[in-house]
Amino acid sequence: MITLAHLSDIHLAPLPAVSPLELFNKRLTGYLNWRLRRRSSLAGVGLAALVTHLHEQEADFTAVTGDLVNLGLDAEIAIALGWLKGIGPAEKVCVSPGNHDAYVRGALTRACASWHDYLAGETIDDNPFPFVRRVGDVAIISCSSAIATAPFVSAPLAPIHFRLAALGEES
Repeated sequence: MITLAHLSDIHLAPLPAVSPLELFNKRLTGYLNWRLRRRSSLAGVGLAALVTHLHEQEADFTAVTGDLVNLGLDAEIAIALGWLKGIGPAEKVCVSPGNHDAYVRGALTRACASWHDYLAGETIDDNPFPFVRRVGDVAIISCSSAIATAPFVSAPLAPIHFRLAALGEES
C-alpha cells in the first residue's frame, strides 16, 4: 500500500523583513493584511507540529499544494526551499505552486527556479505543468494555474492542484 501525505496553503511564517521598495506594488495590500489580520494566526507553531507528525507517519510521498509564501518575496522563496528540504528530498516531495507563490510578476519564475527539483516530473511538452510523478501504482499529476494578478486580486484562474490516478485504471 502506498501512503501519501498532502499539505496545502502553508503560508510560511514569520514574514521576513520587507523593504519599502518591495511594497511599491500589490504587496502593500498583502503586507497590511498580514500585519493587521494574519500575523498571529500564522505563527508557524502548528505547522512545525504538523511536519513532526508527518515525519512520524513515514509517508511514501508528500504533495505540497499552493501558497508556500505570502508575498512572493525572494527571501520567502529561499526560506520555502529550506522548508521543503526539511520535509524530504525532491524524490519524495513535489510542489504545485499557488496564487501567493505568483503574487507579483516574476515571483513564480523565481520560485520555480529555486524549487526546481520539487517541481520536476514527466511532462508532455516543454511546459513545466502538468507534470507526473509515479509512486508505485499511483500517479501524482501536478497542475498549476498560478499567475500574477492585479492588486486586490489573489485568486488563481481555476482551483487546480494535484490529481491522483491509479495506473492502468480508467478514471
